[in-house]
Amino acid sequence: MPGFGALANEDEQAPDGWQGIKLGQAFERVQRTISLNVEDVLSITATFGFVQQKDKFSRIIAGQKLKRYILLKKGEFAYNKGNSKTYPQGCVYMLEDFDKAAVPNVYFCFRPRNNEIYGNFYKFYFENSFLNHQLQKVINTGVRNDGLLNLHPNDFFNIRIKVPSISEQKCITRVLTTATNEVNNLEKKLKALEKQKRGLMQKLLTGEIRVK
Repeated sequence: MPGFGALANEDEQAPDGWQGIKLGQAFERVQRTISLNVEDVLSITATFGFVQQKDKFSRIIAGQKLKRYILLKKGEFAYNKGNSKTYPQGCVYMLEDFDKAAVPNVYFCFRPRNNEIYGNFYKFYFENSFLNHQLQKVINTGVRNDGLLNLHPNDFFNIRIKVPSISEQKCITRVLTTATNEVNNLEKKLKALEKQKRGLMQKLLTGEIRVK
């Protein structure tokens, strides 16, 4: 995957065949309002991405603001400009587990402009903080009273991104998806072994199992 490490720095020369363009040239902003039949009302957490408000807060916190929420569809993105330890400059996630959902209108929502922009490639791109270097430059100092970063939509969509050919985007995505699945499988095995170890310790330390 030549040049993948260069994604984080807009000043670094892109590999041959890769373009450097503004985010707003590759993606268009989504600002559609919700309809009354949207059942899923979501927020973004830095650690888990999209979560149901009723699960995170034990209730839907939108209240009267719900009618101003944005209708996001599967495969579209939302940038939450709330800072966190994991993502000090905010985080971008792609909606994957819902066909459609209502999200707060303080999020900057967007979708690919055409078929030359592969959403799954940019899911990895955004989640791995490749926008942070530029976001640091355009975010105004300090955090607002509501905990959100001071960032104008125009500044966000003027951030520059790297764009490989569509075939290379898909190739990189396949490699990263395979690696992600392998890591997830190993983490599941590790959790199973840790559970097995705890059970064994319980039996050994209480004398249920005797060893000589």
